Amino acid sequence: MSVQTEQTLTPGDIAEGYQQLYKSMHGSSPRVQHMGGYWYKVNGEIVHRNTLIGEIHRLRDLKREQYRQKLERGLLSRLISKLRAI
Repeated sequence: MSVQTEQTLTPGDIAEGYQQLYKSMHGSSPRVQHMGGYWYKVNGEIVHRNTLIGEIHRLRDLKREQYRQKLERGLLSRLISKLRAI
């Protein structure tokens, strides 16, 4: 999703941003359809725009946390390898 304020996001921006993040986290694309106004249908469930934006933020945070943990594991593995070599 582009760097826009939540007020200027188009329904297409929201749907596309959610689909990209969901796919990167779960490996499959959700079905997202704008129903009009502030309502979307996501995999058959009707949700409000604010709920979908909240889920986008949650998925972004989760992705950042997983990346941070991956970096920490890499650093820890290298440290253990160096200690074993001593």
